[in-house]
Amino acid sequence: QVASAESKFKKLIALLEQNQLTDLPEYNDAKARLAEIALGKGQTAESEKMLAGAAVGAEQKAQQLLRIAIDYQNNQQLEKANDTYTQAAAAVA
Repeated sequence: QVASAESKFKKLIALLEQNQLTDLPEYNDAKARLAEIALGKGQTAESEKMLAGAAVGAEQKAQQLLRIAIDYQNNQQLEKANDTYTQAAAAVA
């Protein structure tokens, strides 16, 4: 099911980009959901990339960034973890 959802979100994003509809809330929601899927699959860098391109609410962005930071920390990528913690704090400041 995750692969199917991921595929559908990617198709939706591509379709919206092709039609220059990136200002729709569905575009940002799809990017945020793809970031969640990537993080769930252990693709921290991909998750961070997708989240950076999404205009999501401050709370949602901070939560995602905290998850990414914890993943970096667990993988001993401490500098990336620290940077991501800082981004999370800035998102809600």
